[in-house]
Amino acid sequence: MAQASCAGPFKSFARDANQVFLGTVSAERRGYTQFMVEQVWRGPDLAPQVWLLSGTPQAPWPINLVLRTASPGDADLVAGRRYVVATEGGDRFHTNACIVQEADQRLIAALAPEDPREPVSSGATGTRPPLSNVVLSLSTLVGLAGLFVLGMRRRAARRR
Repeated sequence: MAQASCAGPFKSFARDANQVFLGTVSAERRGYTQFMVEQVWRGPDLAPQVWLLSGTPQAPWPINLVLRTASPGDADLVAGRRYVVATEGGDRFHTNACIVQEADQRLIAALAPEDPREPVSSGATGTRPPLSNVVLSLSTLVGLAGLFVLGMRRRAARRR
């Protein structure tokens, strides 16, 4: 994957961002990443689970099996790892490779406020992720089954 060419160090971006939190990646879905939020450092209250657009949105299944898009700014995030995440553009839930960094004790000590907030159930949940491949597959199967039944009925009606 190509590397992003960032205009400055991560700490500068994080200090200037409107939204910053500490969280662990729990899921990824076609360019969107779900985080389990541990602490909110800046910005509005967040829910315990938040979805962010972290890369280039991908086409739905089955098109994404043959057609994938990427950008040098896509964040390459790994499930189970902790990150300090800043978001772009106010209350937009969008991040990129320049404004997210794997969390270690030195980074946390350098950026965490004295009074970090816990996530709250009434907090913002982020952006809306695309439907999962399971849902898309089931929808496709139901549609195909419906077409099959319709075809069988028409065939039976013609024989009468």
